[in-house]
Amino acid sequence: MKKLTSLSMLEGRIIHEMIEDMIQQTRLGRQPQTVMVADRFWAALLRYKEKSSETITEAFNGLKIEDTFYELVRKDGESQIRNFIEIVWPRLSNLEYLAHEEFESFVVNGIRVNVKVDYVTKSPNGKIVLTDWKTGAEKNVLEGGLQMAVYGMWASSKYNVPISEIMVELAHLRSAKSHPIKLDDKMVSTAKETIYIGASEILATDSVDGFSTNPTPEKCVACPFARVCEDGSQILEECVEGFVR
Repeated sequence: MKKLTSLSMLEGRIIHEMIEDMIQQTRLGRQPQTVMVADRFWAALLRYKEKSSETITEAFNGLKIEDTFYELVRKDGESQIRNFIEIVWPRLSNLEYLAHEEFESFVVNGIRVNVKVDYVTKSPNGKIVLTDWKTGAEKNVLEGGLQMAVYGMWASSKYNVPISEIMVELAHLRSAKSHPIKLDDKMVSTAKETIYIGASEILATDSVDGFSTNPTPEKCVACPFARVCEDGSQILEECVEGFVR
């Protein structure tokens, strides 16, 4: 099940993989070529398509995925890659590199929090810059505030600097626009409270049976655990043709 990704996450997952590798290549002195990266994106997408029943959650659950879906993802993905290489990346490439796509963790009130920040740099004025690639529809900037506040707390701990010395931004690859988010004490406080509440709910539950299900066709067909969940299996039998228990 660890290999599965949902249709809604597929494009973003591959784009992140392409960018992660591209940045690594630039650190080796190899400049990214839009056509080459776009071709690699399509090749990766085809691998998912060829093994969809093993790699895509909806196909794993019995849903037939039309070829038109992959063509749309290809077109949009190549556009986002072009925007990244030609518009977004030049704005970042001259900043001092610190890290990218590394699993890290820090502790909040005794709770270990894991993060994976897309790109971390240092600006000429010495501030830590955290950039998060967004491959989906561009929404209200504040919707990414909680995530970026958590990233900000991690950076504060990692680099031993105050929150005021950290800059965070959302880089929307469809529009090639970057939106800065100014972290403040209220955002950090809300993030800490959210972490504490979420962890408390999990720690207070003795087993998986303690979590109630909320089955709907849209959720279950995209859930990697639907086939081993009684409610999920029932939903799949009702809404997915060719479902195999």
